[in-house]
Amino acid sequence: MSISFSDIYNVGTRKVLPALVMLFISYYLYSNLYKDTLFENNLNSSEQELEKGSVREVLNTRGRLTTAGWGTNPSLINLTPEYIRPTTSILKEINAYRYKKWERYVFTSRDITFSLMVYDFAYCGGYSLFYSDIRDEDTSIKRFSSILFGEGTSVSNNCHEKCYSITVSAKEGNALKKADFYKFNVNSHKVRVNFQEKGLNMELELTASTIKNDNLSSIVNIAGISDDSSLFYVNTNTNNMNVKGKIVINGKTLQPSLFKVSYNSVVGVFPLRAKWYWITANGVAKDNSSTSIGLNFGYGLVNPLSSVSTEDAFNVNGVTYKLKSTKIDLSENFNNSYFDDSESSIIKIYTQNNESNENECNIRFKPQKKLIDSYNIYYVIYLKTNISHGIFSGYCKSKNGKRYEFDSLYGSVELKDNMF
Repeated sequence: MSISFSDIYNVGTRKVLPALVMLFISYYLYSNLYKDTLFENNLNSSEQELEKGSVREVLNTRGRLTTAGWGTNPSLINLTPEYIRPTTSILKEINAYRYKKWERYVFTSRDITFSLMVYDFAYCGGYSLFYSDIRDEDTSIKRFSSILFGEGTSVSNNCHEKCYSITVSAKEGNALKKADFYKFNVNSHKVRVNFQEKGLNMELELTASTIKNDNLSSIVNIAGISDDSSLFYVNTNTNNMNVKGKIVINGKTLQPSLFKVSYNSVVGVFPLRAKWYWITANGVAKDNSSTSIGLNFGYGLVNPLSSVSTEDAFNVNGVTYKLKSTKIDLSENFNNSYFDDSESSIIKIYTQNNESNENECNIRFKPQKKLIDSYNIYYVIYLKTNISHGIFSGYCKSKNGKRYEFDSLYGSVELKDNMF
C-alpha cells in the first residue's frame, strides 16, 4: 500500500488543520477571554470620593469612564447605555451582550434569610432565589433559579423618569410567576413577588425604605474592570432598610418588622468571565436595639490600575461610614466548601489603618447554612456559586471614636465565578 503526497495533503487539510485551528481558537479564548478576573482588595486605594451636589454622566461617547470613586447618593449617577463601546470583544456584535444589569434584595432575620435577584443580560433574562431557615435540620441553602427566554418572558424597565422598575414575567409553569421591583426614589422601594415551587411558596407585597430620607444611606462605587475602563461597573448597595407590608412563606404570615433588607444594584460592561465576593449583613448593636447596623464589603472586579475606591462600608442608623484598607481573610475550609461547626469563624474582616482618625471594623463571620453549586459546559457556560448565610460579630468604630459592638448581625457571604 502506497501513500501519496496528495493523500497526506488531503488528510491534513480536512482533519489535522481544522483540529489545530480549533485548538488555537480554544487556547486564545481561554487565555484571553476566560481568564480569572478576581482582583485582590486594593489596600492602598485612595478611596476617592465623588463630587457632591451635581448629577454626573458615568461614560463619555467612547464608552470610557469619565469618573470613578465612591459616594452615598445614587440619584447623582447617570449612565447612558448608548455610549457603551467596549473594545475587547472579538466581534463588534458581541459588544451589546457585554452590558449586564441586575437588581437584588436580601432579606435578613434571626431565623430566615433569603435573597431574590432579577437580571437582564441582553440576550436573556432570569432570576435566582436563595432561601434558608435556621430551624431546618438541613444545613444547605435552597436554590431556585431559571434563565428565561422566549415569548411570555420579559425583563423590562417601564417607569417614568422619576422612578425605576424591573419586571420578570415567566412562562406558564415556571416557579416564579412574577417579580416586580419598583424604585420610586433612592429611599423608597416596592417589592412584589409571587413564587410557587415544591418546597417553597412565597408571596411578598412590601415597601422597603431607608432609615433616613436624606440620600446618604447608600454606598455607590464606580470602578473600572479593565485597565482602560472600557469594562466597568456601577454598584449601589443600601443596608438596613425597614420593611412594611405582607410576607407569606409556605402559607405562614410573617411579621415584616422582623426583617431588614439589603438592596444591591449592579450595571456595567463585564468580561466574559467575572469573579467576585460580596458580603452583606444587617441587625442591631449588642446593647442597644435602637441602633441599626449594616455591613457591606466586596472585591474581585475592581482593577487596581483603573479604580480609586472600593465598596467597603458600614452603616449606622442610616448614615454610611466609608472604610479603607479593608482586609478579608477566608479560611481554607470556606474555599473548599468544608463545613466545620467547631470553627469560631471562617471569615475575618478587618481594617489595616495606619491612621487613628479613620473608620475601622473588626468582624468575624460564622456560617449557619451553605450552598456550593457549579456548572461547566465546555467553558461556554460556566457558573460557580459559593454562598453562606450566618452570623456576624465584632465591632465597627467611626473616626470620631464612637464604637458599635454587635454579636448577631445576620447576612450573607457569596463567591460568584461566572461565564456569562
